Order: sequence, then C-alpha cells, then structure tokens
Amino acid sequence: MAAPYTRLLAEHEGAMADLYKNFAGLLKSAREFWSAIAEEEFEHQRAISLIDKQLMDGEWTFKRPKFIIAKIVESIDW
Repeated sequence: MAAPYTRLLAEHEGAMADLYKNFAGLLKSAREFWSAIAEEEFEHQRAISLIDKQLMDGEWTFKRPKFIIAKIVESIDW
C-alpha cells in the first residue's frame, strides 16, 4: 500500500527539481538560487526513495495518507 504513495511523492520531488533546473538555465541572473533549490528537491527525492525502500523491506509501517493522488499526478504532469 505504501509504495504507490511514496514512489509518487518521490517522482513529484524529481519533477520539481527538473522545473527548477530549467529555471536555472533560463534565468541566468538567478542561476545559483534555482540550482540550489533544484538540488534540495533532488535530496528530497533521494530521502523519499529511501523511505520507500524501508517501507517495502518492512522496516516501517505506513498509514494511508489523506492527500488525493490525482492532485499529485496533475502537478507532475503540469
């Protein structure tokens, strides 16, 4: 049950990181700022992926989240 949620959240963090990397490429005067934020999002993605692995290995338990999956998917697709 946890994997779809945690994997989706990790994917969302990666999508945000890609968006910020694009901003860094387009907005030369703020490249350092957007690059730093992109790296933070990649760190979030790595952390959530680790949590996903621990959940799948049975190290953690997970309650069904209250957010709506469709809204996250919509945000990634945007």
